[in-house]
This record gives sequence, C-alpha cells and structure tokens, in this order.
Amino acid sequence: MRLTDTLRLIFALSLFLLPMLLLAQSPGGVVLLKNEGGRVPIEGQPKIALVQFGDGDLSDLEAGLNRNFLEVDLYLFGDLYSAENLSLLKTLGLYDRLLVVVLPGGEGDAGEIEDLLRKRPSTLILTEGVAQTKAMRRAVSLSTCLVYAEDSSKETLGKMAGLLSGERAFEDVATKDLSILFKKGYGLKTTKIRLGYAAPDEVGLDGTVLQKIDAIAEEGLGAGAYPGAQVLVAKGGFIVYEKAFGYKDASGQEPNDLSTLYDLASVTKAASADALVMMAVSQGLLSPEDKASKYLDYLKDSDKENLRLRQFLFHAAGLPAVIQFYKEILIDPNSYDDPLIRRGRSADHPVQIAARDFARNDWSYRKRFVRRDSSELFPIRMAEGYYLSPKVRPAMRKEIRGATLSRGYRYSDIDYLIIQDVLEGVYGESLDALFSRKFARPLGLQRLLYRPLRRYARSEIAEGTRELFLRKQTLRGDVDDEAAAMLGGVSGNAGLFGNARDLAVLAQMYANGGVYGGLRFIDEAVLRRFTTARDDVSPYAMGFDRHRGRGKPGNTADEAPLSTYGHTGFTGTCFWVDPDNDIVYVFLSNRGAPTRWNPKLSQMDIRTRIQSVIYEALKK
Repeated sequence: MRLTDTLRLIFALSLFLLPMLLLAQSPGGVVLLKNEGGRVPIEGQPKIALVQFGDGDLSDLEAGLNRNFLEVDLYLFGDLYSAENLSLLKTLGLYDRLLVVVLPGGEGDAGEIEDLLRKRPSTLILTEGVAQTKAMRRAVSLSTCLVYAEDSSKETLGKMAGLLSGERAFEDVATKDLSILFKKGYGLKTTKIRLGYAAPDEVGLDGTVLQKIDAIAEEGLGAGAYPGAQVLVAKGGFIVYEKAFGYKDASGQEPNDLSTLYDLASVTKAASADALVMMAVSQGLLSPEDKASKYLDYLKDSDKENLRLRQFLFHAAGLPAVIQFYKEILIDPNSYDDPLIRRGRSADHPVQIAARDFARNDWSYRKRFVRRDSSELFPIRMAEGYYLSPKVRPAMRKEIRGATLSRGYRYSDIDYLIIQDVLEGVYGESLDALFSRKFARPLGLQRLLYRPLRRYARSEIAEGTRELFLRKQTLRGDVDDEAAAMLGGVSGNAGLFGNARDLAVLAQMYANGGVYGGLRFIDEAVLRRFTTARDDVSPYAMGFDRHRGRGKPGNTADEAPLSTYGHTGFTGTCFWVDPDNDIVYVFLSNRGAPTRWNPKLSQMDIRTRIQSVIYEALKK
C-alpha cells in the first residue's frame, strides 16, 4: 500500500473513531434512586468514609469529594470479617457518613455489604453490571439512599463526586428499567448547594470573550506588574474561568499554580472580620449601633467612647488611616537620630520603604518588646527571627486610645483593629480560631486561613515584598502589613492568606444570601443590610467597598451593576460579588514582590479591565 493510501486510511479511521473516543471519555448518567432523609447532597462538613467493594479506581471520586470536604478517607474491603477488616469496621464507627461503592466484582461481597448497611445508615452506590445482579437485591432493599451509575469510568465517578457534594443537582434519569421499582425514566432530583464547574455557555457567558482575560493577565506579567496571579470567574454558582499565571517568586524560578496561597491584605476585612460581625449580628450578639466602648474598656473615658460599630465599618469614625505602632513601641528612640523616615534618599536614610520614603538602618529594637528567638516570654512571631512580647498589644491599644480623631470619611486600618477586639471580646476566642471554627471548617476551606506557615510550606505561598527596614527579609507566609504582623499575623485589617477558589467559596456564600453547603451562616436580611447600606460621608457600604456610581472613581469596572460589592487588598488582590447576575470575580497577585511601591497593577488597571471582560462576555 502506498504511503498516500495509508494516510487516507488513517484519516478515514480517525473520522470514524474520534466520536467514539470522545463519547467514551464523556461521563455516563448518574441517577439518584432513593434519598430518605435527604442524605444527598451532603450538607456541612461531615467526616466521610468512602468504602470500596470490587475492583476499580475511585481516585477521581475521592479527589472530587476532597475538593469540598475536609476529611474523606478511602477504605478497600473484601472479606468484612477478616481480622484486618474487623479492625477497620470499628474505625468506620468514627465517621459521620459512609459512602459504600460497589464496583464490578463487588457483588460477591453482597452479604458483607448487607451487614454494613444494617449497622450504619449509608449511601449505597452501585454501578452498571452490579445493580441488576440478584446478589445485590437485598442490599438495594436495605438501602435508604441509593445512587446508580451507568458505568464505573473515572469520568463518571468524577461527575458523581460533584453530585454527591452538591456542586451540581441530580437530574439524570434511568435510561432503562433497573428493577420492578426503578423503571426507565425514573430519577430523583436534588438542589445545587456548592460552587461547581461548568462551561461558560452553560451559564450565559461567551467563553471566547472570557479568553481575553488571558491577554490582560499576561500583559501585567510582561510589564512587571506582578510575578504571578490567579483569576477566577463564577456565575450562577459555577466556576467558568480559573487560571494561574506566572510565578510564585520574583525571580521567576517557581511556576505558579491554582493552589498557591496569597497574602490577601485588606481583603481580610471583608472576608474575615465582616463575615464574623455579620454572624454576630445575625445571632443577636452585636448591633451596628452598639458603642465599641461597650465591649472595650480602653476606649472608655476617651474621645472615642461614643463611636459606634457602624462608624468603624463605614470608615467614618475619624481614626487615622494607619498608626506607625512599630515606631512608637518596638524601636528604641534613643538608638537613632531623628527623623527615622524622610522623603528622599540620603547617606543616613539608605533604605527605601515607599516610592519616595527612605529610612535609617542604624536603629535598635527595644529588648523588652522584641527578641530574635521565640520563648514563653516572647511567643508572638512578627517574622522569621523576630518575636514579640504579649505586652505589645496593650501598648498598641494605648496608641489607638490616644490617636487624634478627624471628621468625615477616612479609610482606616485602625477601624478593624477595634472591630477585631470587639469580636474577640464577644466570642472569647482569637480571631484566627473564630474564623476557622465559624467559617473555614464549615465551608470546607483548606486554603483560606491566618498564619499559613503553621500548615503549609513556604514553597506553597507566593513570595511577598523584600522588606529591608523592619523585618530585614523577603516576606513569605508572614503578613505584609506591619500592624497585623505585630499582632502575630492575626488581625481584622490583614493577615488572611488564601487561593482564588477558597476565597470564591466564601464570596459565593455571600452571593447566596448567607447560605452555602446546606448551612446558613449569616441572616439574609443582615447581609443585605451590610452590603447595601449607605452613609452620608462614606463611599463604602457597611464593611464592604462597593460600586461608587457610573463614571465615578472606584475599584469596580463601570459596567458592573451598582449593587456590586467586595474589597481590594494592598498586595494586589480583590474579590467582587455581583448579586444581580450572581457573578463572583476573584483576582489575586503578589504585586509587592519584590517592592511594595510597584504601581503598575493600578496604573495598568488590570483588575478592573478583567472585570470589564466578564460583562462583555455576559450574553444579553
């Protein structure tokens, strides 16, 4: 056969085989046949045991569940009553949910499966070739929650994970009679309760237009606006765009990925502190009209005694934008000649700390507040090799009490140090523990947290600024903001680290009116009040940045609805919620690596230009 004939034959076969290959790769149907007690979709954050009978690969099912649940463990059973499995059977008693998956070959263990179903209410998952066998009839009868998959391919099992967790709703029906009870066309429906994945066209967005985001993000990389970035777009509870760009580090040696953690800076205010305040208001523990001095003794008998929580949330309390706590508390005033910081470089001020500001480098720390090694007396990590005394926080409060007030709107980090103190006083728990217990764990968030170095390696965190003045190192996993650093990396104004997906889950909870994963976190009326509230002097909603109005300077794209709310962060981050179109947009970057004063992200308008593309892609 000539070469040309061979090529023609290969081409013809490809036309015939390609559709078959594509069909083989597409997931089969997954049908919900029983759902007594509404066991699926799985709500909250139960401990889940995935119990496998038969031969096959459940890695895609396990990975899909792990995306939403903190604890999912896989167990492979054969003879349930072997010595090894008897021990494992006791272990299963520690789990909240059992998902019993019977793959081809597993029907031989029908008796053991029946005994397991009798001992523990479980979700029984049967695949094609197993469901119709006589051996499984008793198990089907015993089951209270029953799922049938048309095949046991990785694609179908991956799809099943999204259905069980509520990323998508059960909608498939049986394509043939499965038994006397389950006829062709039968299938129960459920409701979507978690953030899932979909093609843009499925939710009314033009995918071709969305690809313009790539060019804008790459443009920022090429111009040196940031070493790396993550961008996520979700609509209708489905992620339709999720990409990582560039590198984690400023030298371009470590490729970025979607799991990379970013210092969220002031996004912390809206993602952590505001969430906890709204929850406290929903529970009747706080009111925006409360005076902060009701909870904080250090504000009593001061000019701040009558300031109300809503004034701090609106940034209308008149507090300074920042207080240089480190200058007044940490640095020994007798160790240098004034000024510590000045405009313009000089021989005495060689360290650049801002676009035009330079600092001395011949000063010393006060030893009663700072040591180079951690100990019981100096347990608070400000950065690697710098540990603070617990006496620092009362000293910071003293500075806040004595700060000069002004009138009207002034965006202030100090507002959120006060809000942090109020929250910790009301709940009797540190802010990081509160956020983890009240939001991160119930939402299944593994990559949205304070003090990330306690759980993750430095290599999993985007590099921060090269800070040569106060902490004399390149920050990576330690918060950029100095005030938050002096609080050990846990603050109401900064300190939260995260990746785009986990931040998007929290934002989707807001978009859902305070509900996610079948759980209510915030009363819907309270959330609406906070995100729509207006003040006479402030451009903010209560705790949230917002669309400032058509044609007015602000941080949202002009095309976004006026109902849009969210927040930006100094490190080059933002999230925005559009409740009118059910759109969540997240942009994360480390624009301060290696220098904080890099203005290119804002100068190039990267974040709002990307947001504009979303509305260009929105089909009318």
